[in-house]
Amino acid sequence: MYVTRWGRKEAPLSQFPGWGIEIMMGLYGEQSVKSAIEAEKPTTAAPDASMEPVAPADPVQQDLDAVSGMFRWLQRRRA
Repeated sequence: MYVTRWGRKEAPLSQFPGWGIEIMMGLYGEQSVKSAIEAEKPTTAAPDASMEPVAPADPVQQDLDAVSGMFRWLQRRRA
């Protein structure tokens, strides 16, 4: 399960803060969200050498991106 951020890369549920996961559980059901998070986990036992390490998500930057996206959406609606 992914959440779309208008033209940006979709963030997996495992990167959401705890309160965000709780909201998703309220909307979609606890078992659905837990199974979606489990499905996001890698299935290989050993890390693949060809894969690049992913930088940890910066929660402050994610919040700033969400707010700026909201303002862009409001500007488009007013135009």
